[in-house]
Amino acid sequence: MKQANWIWLDSKIYPDCQKGRPTTFCPPAPYVVARFVKKFTTIEKSAFVKIEADVKYFFYVNGKIVSRGPCAVGGDYGNVTPLGWCFSDKFEIPLINGENTVTVLVMSVPEVQADYSSGYPGLRCEITFGNERIVTDESWLASPAPEYFNYSRYDANRELSTIPDHKAVISDREIKILEKNIPELKYEPAYPVKEYEEDGRKVLDYGKIVAGYVTFDIQSEGGVTVVAEENEVEKRVTFPDTIITKKGLTHYESLLYKSFRFVYIKSDKPCDVKVSVSCPYFPCENEGSFTCSDAVINKIFDCSSNALKMCRQTYHLDSPVHQEPLGCTGDYYIESMMAYAVLGEYSLSELDIIRTAMYLQKTNGYMFHTAYTLIWFKWIREHYLYTGNKALLKKVLPAMETVTSRFLSFAVDGWLDNSPNYMFIDWVPVENFNMHHPPRALGEGSLNAFWYSALNSLGEIYNILSMPEKATKVFTIAESVKRQYKEKLFDNDRGIFKAGTLDKETDQGSMWKPLDPSRKTYYCTQNNILAVAFGIVEGDIATEIMEKVVNDQTLITCQPYFYHFYFIALEKANLLDKYMLPVARKLEEICVNGSLKEVFFGFDCDFSHAWGGTVMYEAIARILGVKPTSKGFETYSVESHLGDLDWAEGVVPTPWGKIKVKVYRENGVVKTETEEIRV
Repeated sequence: MKQANWIWLDSKIYPDCQKGRPTTFCPPAPYVVARFVKKFTTIEKSAFVKIEADVKYFFYVNGKIVSRGPCAVGGDYGNVTPLGWCFSDKFEIPLINGENTVTVLVMSVPEVQADYSSGYPGLRCEITFGNERIVTDESWLASPAPEYFNYSRYDANRELSTIPDHKAVISDREIKILEKNIPELKYEPAYPVKEYEEDGRKVLDYGKIVAGYVTFDIQSEGGVTVVAEENEVEKRVTFPDTIITKKGLTHYESLLYKSFRFVYIKSDKPCDVKVSVSCPYFPCENEGSFTCSDAVINKIFDCSSNALKMCRQTYHLDSPVHQEPLGCTGDYYIESMMAYAVLGEYSLSELDIIRTAMYLQKTNGYMFHTAYTLIWFKWIREHYLYTGNKALLKKVLPAMETVTSRFLSFAVDGWLDNSPNYMFIDWVPVENFNMHHPPRALGEGSLNAFWYSALNSLGEIYNILSMPEKATKVFTIAESVKRQYKEKLFDNDRGIFKAGTLDKETDQGSMWKPLDPSRKTYYCTQNNILAVAFGIVEGDIATEIMEKVVNDQTLITCQPYFYHFYFIALEKANLLDKYMLPVARKLEEICVNGSLKEVFFGFDCDFSHAWGGTVMYEAIARILGVKPTSKGFETYSVESHLGDLDWAEGVVPTPWGKIKVKVYRENGVVKTETEEIRV
């Protein structure tokens, strides 16, 4: 049977359309949207498509879009080299009895940080229906679509025929094609809740922040410039669309996934603009629920759910605005915990873990954010607890060992004494520094706490895989880190840990590891939270430290990202009933327009950032108190913490079914009722 080929535009006809760039961190390359068309006749009602594209595709059947892709490959911040692999998408398309036209638009260059390319754009596709199979070859017609200047500027007067004039050519490329074990995204429309005029502009208000692809149908006399600004908050521009119309109907579909609440539309001449929005989302079939007696907690939960839905695409986004690659592990770990607890969906997280392992093997254990690399270990351990997937542990163990070897090269007696940097700790400005990339005095403690956690996670995984000698070795290193953490950082006078030690004379400063000429000792919440959360200290001292974290206003504070670890530490310190809900309610500050602001303070940011949504996880794991205690939820605990709530109830998804939980007060006594629903 004939095999599908990689195809592209003919270099003899379109010599300037042949090269792209591997990532957005590379020098600019010509922006090209190529149009590929194939016509065929059939009596079948549907067909199955398998497709790969470099960089992005938009798949149309008989003039209507049916899919966008491909699945993201992974990667890291700042990377400028191709990864060498891509994923196949598979989906079903509708057909009509008679002639059908398949059109595929392919974008030649990355548009967001998460986009990766081989550096040479292309399309590979096969369409199967009945006993027939159509593959990409020279019979497909192909030409540029010059109406697209870039992903947000469109001139309908430059439109060529929808049927290209030239044949595609087969391109010679070698790239590993991977199968993905996740479902295709589904789509749902979003509609404005009101429309009005303001400052000469038409305003569409969707009531809350949504994320999707925006389509414009514009009737005009032609030559009209329409500017549409999609904004998450009022009068804050992100990526505006500029459309120049032709006479009659101009139809423009944005090629960029955007988040917004408001769409502002302004034109330089009269015209009629209709807008539609298609929102992609990752399907979940086992979703749980939560509600309680406190409207504030419910509000935070709902905003977190909305942000998570927008961020769960073909990988876990940090936000639809940034769309950073998989190097932002802290975001994806927290989002995964939210999904485990409430959505009962594990496949997307598993693919993210695998993509991260592939990247780490390729880079010999390097990722841009040093501390985030270590969070990956804890994420893998938690994934196993929820799913029981032992095969995944075996698959990613080589990458974990590669990372461990790299970090041991920075260590002295286990302690990370010569780390290349301490990032990422938190988005907090401190004097002339930021804890994104702090000096030793601000970051040493947190990095070593993450290292301690990673070693313990690795040791536990070794034991699960029946490798006790290796487990003992890493547990021994972890104990050395724990001992030195107390010796080097604990301040007996203040009863709390210093954030780090002073720069050494041999330290070499850099952009990402600045020196601190003030030689000042700092005290922050972050590394103290981690010391308690990860068990470096326990018992009364843990309780005393967390009392200070909550109440000592002189400590450097933390942003919403760090609240996930904050709640773990409160539980370890036996302070959940006292502080969990007051601390959680502070996250109402980041609830904006039905979604989540990235930070409390400090810089201009986005408002669809799911890393602050840990209350979605805490509602299940700590308020209702349902957590797995052995692999795949074979056993679980229910330890409810109602705090000052009158009641809370929810449905908790597990791999084997659901658990209904209701917690309430009766005559001053907290009672918990549970019911298993096994399938």
